Amino acid sequence: MHYRNFTAICFAVFVSRVEAGEPYDLISCATPPPACSVPGSTTDPTIAPCIPATTMCGSTAEACGSTAAPKELCESSLGSQCGVQTPFWYLNSELTALTPINSASAQDYVLNDLVSPATVTPFASSVDANQLTAAPRMTFGKSNCNGWGIQTSYWGMSTIAGSGVAGPLGSPATVPDLNLINVQESFRAHTLDIEATKRLQVGQTQYWGTFGARHASLTNATSSVSLGESVNSDTYVLSALSQTQFNGTGLTYSLMGIRPISNKCISLYGGGRLSNVFGHNTALAQTSAVLSSPAGGSNSTNGAIDRSNDALFISELQTGLLYSRCLKQYGGRMFARGGFEYQYWNTADRNASSTSFAGVTSSSNASVSATGGDLRTHLVGFSLGAGYAW
Repeated sequence: MHYRNFTAICFAVFVSRVEAGEPYDLISCATPPPACSVPGSTTDPTIAPCIPATTMCGSTAEACGSTAAPKELCESSLGSQCGVQTPFWYLNSELTALTPINSASAQDYVLNDLVSPATVTPFASSVDANQLTAAPRMTFGKSNCNGWGIQTSYWGMSTIAGSGVAGPLGSPATVPDLNLINVQESFRAHTLDIEATKRLQVGQTQYWGTFGARHASLTNATSSVSLGESVNSDTYVLSALSQTQFNGTGLTYSLMGIRPISNKCISLYGGGRLSNVFGHNTALAQTSAVLSSPAGGSNSTNGAIDRSNDALFISELQTGLLYSRCLKQYGGRMFARGGFEYQYWNTADRNASSTSFAGVTSSSNASVSATGGDLRTHLVGFSLGAGYAW
């Protein structure tokens, strides 16, 4: 059987394979010594008891009559083909490359020139934080002889996109005019897991199941600033901030299967993970309008916040190829994997909206409005990883 670490989003995979009728050594990648000819124990307490081949799981199994006790023999609870391996530690490092797909926060700017008369809005911004982004995942754990183990993993993504002027600045030949002079979008998502693990061999396919606790956070934010000017030289500086955020802790559980497809080195893996996280869901909207004109000045700042206790649902799917190879000289196994990954995050929508207004009677006025965005997010991409088990 191949052995692998099973993680949250994209799992570190490693498996020690058992050929039909042939116990396979976890560390040395060699068939264990043959069964003792006369299973049982000797009368000499310094001589290790004879162990049937079906219970030989380790790389240091001694022949019958050895004066040193076998250090890595495990009694199998999964049948007669050594389904339970010797205890081992594992460390895996992965690079996921995912594109977040979500709804942009709504921000609207309007300038009304009452002299022209004309109504203008800014050029549309080309800023988009929904870009293919690298996100690391680290996993560390231990698996015991009975198939049970424990692992912890961390995954995090952070992307920020911004730009300067999105259109020509106002001048006497172009007024009235309104332009976005700064736009910034950001997206952040993080998970931290600690789980119990269980591995089970069914034929040539090995299954890894996990169950444990997850802390997760998700944030989507947009900020922008717009500069406008009217025919009467009324100057406006308008700004908006929209942010929606979830932070919480809950349960996570997963199942992954690994099956050889060509030889002892290459396997196909596939599986999924579900998480139910409970915490605070917060939507924030803030706007500001500042006017400076020959007739005087004014400003308006407003904001809104909507916060509640909600549940965040996360689903993850992975599939790809796993390569695993024993390193006899180091007493362990290296593994590498690559494949497709998809994640879906969703929670209840919060409603926070804000509007600010400023103007000069019979000359001009301007307004800005912002609304907290929907946190529903799809993450699509791939993952590449490598690790070591010993």
